[in-house]
Amino acid sequence: MRWLLIIAASIATSTTFDASAMHRQPSRQASATAQPPAGSKPGDGPFTGMSFKQILDNDRLTAIRARMEVGAREGFHTHGSDTLVVHLSGGEIEDTADGKTVVNRWKPGDVEFEGRGTSHSARNLGGPVDVVLVSLK
Repeated sequence: MRWLLIIAASIATSTTFDASAMHRQPSRQASATAQPPAGSKPGDGPFTGMSFKQILDNDRLTAIRARMEVGAREGFHTHGSDTLVVHLSGGEIEDTADGKTVVNRWKPGDVEFEGRGTSHSARNLGGPVDVVLVSLK
């Protein structure tokens, strides 16, 4: 957890990030027969009102800072890698997966896990939401 806080503290970059590798790169431990559907990338049609900036990229992980503006939406998409979501701000996000819709109320410091191959859509119901996404390679 401490390294996640260090990553979150190092967000003073202005480089825009194309996160296609985060959402499309297959896990190195997966077998050729167990591939999930290709993931969507931020900036594609299903993502509106969102911005992404790379803060770290190495042979083991990619970390980006993401912001969901008021009313932002993530269309239905599939995660191409295991991803930790570290909430920097609080927020209220409506999440739909497996035909069920729930409203999550996040606090600063909350951490969630989005597993490789999982699919969902999301909508920001409140103010802007800032997170760090740590995608494992």
